Amino acid sequence: MQLRLAGFRGTVPDGDFGPGTERQAMSFQGDFMKIPPTGVVDRATMQAIDGFAKRYAIDFKALEPSNIAPTWVHYDVRCYEPRYLEDQWFCTTAKQLDSRKPIRF
Repeated sequence: MQLRLAGFRGTVPDGDFGPGTERQAMSFQGDFMKIPPTGVVDRATMQAIDGFAKRYAIDFKALEPSNIAPTWVHYDVRCYEPRYLEDQWFCTTAKQLDSRKPIRF
């Protein structure tokens, strides 16, 4: 939820629906849905979030550098310095995506 509402009073994603996420939901409800904000993500809010995502779709392929494989997922995207574009920083299979990989420098 935090990622889907990132443009509405962004918060650091932590996986919890806490006060920051509630503020994001309230901002979305007031700014986009034009309803009195409650911070509760009910069915109408979820449908509006889905509608927002469709209406303002992000072309992620256009954002990634041309010298990385488009089907790979970067483990920790902080920058696109050449040293972080090495294969070790990407997962290339579903199994790797579901595993935890320590990031060492």
